[in-house]
Amino acid sequence: MTVAKRTRETTRQIVKPSSLTVEVALYLIIALVAVGLRFYGLGDRPMQAPEAAQALAAWHSAQGLPQGSALAQSSPILFTSNMFLFALFGANDFLARLAPALSGALLVIGPYFLRHRLGRMGALAASFLLAISPSTLFFSRYLGGEIVVAACALAITWGLFGYLDQRQPKHLYLVATALGLALSAGAGAYTFILIVATVGLVLALANRFSGTSEYWQRISDAWQAARGTNGLLRDCAALFVLIFVLVCTGFLLHLSGLQDGIDLFTAWLSAFQPQAGGQPWYYHLQLLIVYEPLILVFGLAAVVYLLKRRDFFSLFLAYWTMVAFLVYLVAGGRGPGDVLLIVLPLALLAGAFIGRLLDELVARASWVREGLFVALAFPMVVYLGLELGGYASRGGRNYLWLALVAVLILVGLFVLYWISFGPGPALRAGGLVLLLSLVFLTVSISCYLNYQRSSDPHEIMLASPTSRELFDLVETVEMVSSREGDSRSVAVTVHQGAGPALAWYLRDFEDVEFVAQLSPSIDTTVVIAPAGEQEPTLGAQYSGQDFALASSWKFQGLSGSGLMDWLFYRQAPTPVQTDNLVLWVKQELPPVGGE
Repeated sequence: MTVAKRTRETTRQIVKPSSLTVEVALYLIIALVAVGLRFYGLGDRPMQAPEAAQALAAWHSAQGLPQGSALAQSSPILFTSNMFLFALFGANDFLARLAPALSGALLVIGPYFLRHRLGRMGALAASFLLAISPSTLFFSRYLGGEIVVAACALAITWGLFGYLDQRQPKHLYLVATALGLALSAGAGAYTFILIVATVGLVLALANRFSGTSEYWQRISDAWQAARGTNGLLRDCAALFVLIFVLVCTGFLLHLSGLQDGIDLFTAWLSAFQPQAGGQPWYYHLQLLIVYEPLILVFGLAAVVYLLKRRDFFSLFLAYWTMVAFLVYLVAGGRGPGDVLLIVLPLALLAGAFIGRLLDELVARASWVREGLFVALAFPMVVYLGLELGGYASRGGRNYLWLALVAVLILVGLFVLYWISFGPGPALRAGGLVLLLSLVFLTVSISCYLNYQRSSDPHEIMLASPTSRELFDLVETVEMVSSREGDSRSVAVTVHQGAGPALAWYLRDFEDVEFVAQLSPSIDTTVVIAPAGEQEPTLGAQYSGQDFALASSWKFQGLSGSGLMDWLFYRQAPTPVQTDNLVLWVKQELPPVGGE
């Protein structure tokens, strides 16, 4: 053996292959994109009332102040995380939304651990879908427990199926940990528990009345294995209780939080009671169509395609989607955040389907067939969108005729490819064009919802968004205070009807008093009250100015170009309802922005 040969062999023994594969690099890119989308301008949007109440409860606890009855925490895990964050770093909108943003970023990485179920390409596609999903991104930037519940549901799914496959205790410990966090995050956790429990019930009944079920046998064997492992179930139960108690009580610093965690079950049950003025029964379907066309279309395609294989995991995801949709169809208290438990399984199904489409393209596609189709069809799709946008903004029928011509050309091109090259190349090329079109559409929807129109009441994802005029009101109070001395030292009286959002943004003022009603005994420099308190009787002469607090809009009465105008530009002829506040300032001071 020559010296050169020995040197090459020695080098091969010492130098190990790099662990940074193309797949891992793609996950890192998706993770960076997800983090950037979730943290960019995280504190720019004004707090909505539920967000502000949640943040105020944590801030009061961090400051050692008493909790008001109106500031009951709706998510103990967010209360605990914000209590520590506010105590260490002070309070602001960015920090208040930090825990949901981190949860949303972790959710995006979750499919990586289901690669053997979704396929390598499918898991990557699912992570990408969750990264750009408008609803997932929105609730990652919203102070609410819905995104935490979704992330925990994905972790529980990974743990359960991991134990079915490998029988390793670490997977059940993961389930116990995620379940404890989920039940302290929000009432939606009970919807997921219902889904998992009824899966077992359905399979048990099928096994009893239809003969031996392969799926039930696997679950039964896993259960027997868990029971046979000395102390495993006891340790998992202890871990669950420990996490639930510690998180709900703020690591024993806020003992009453345990009752708040238990009350989430009552809140979940109360959502099934009829509620006047709530969202219509089709609300979540409406959210899916408007905000999640990519996940909806490919998720439903996956249900048709993947279920033919009768894969247990795909069946579970389809069942999860169906039951979650039915639960929130029945529930009277429908909230926008509930849609996450429908979006998540659909995104996993859609990712698996897209992964198979991409595998087919890599293995069989050619630039001559599929590439030429994409080059011809995609510009026509763009042209179709422009014509529909023109109809939405101008209403001329010529736009509709031109859009119809574009549709006919696309259909004719697809039929021509089917006849010329067969169904395989035509379906692959058509699927790729549809995928590219819906990706661009979804990215556009996500950017508009989360950045450009994040306070627009015409976005049906927003129940009653807080107006940016609230920032102007607080700045005006600071200007008034600066004329007396410090910008936060002025005496302010606030009517309790002004709501928690205003209370959150006045938290750093030194002399703020909240009252149930205004009276002649009040003579503070600044008084803030709802606009319904017209010309209140106070102890001095005041001048006032209106500021918008929040606004709402109902999706009704739209058709034709008006509907298209809303779909494309979120503009509608129907009126927006606005709740106003009035800032009253003593007339001894020169009026600031008032009459």
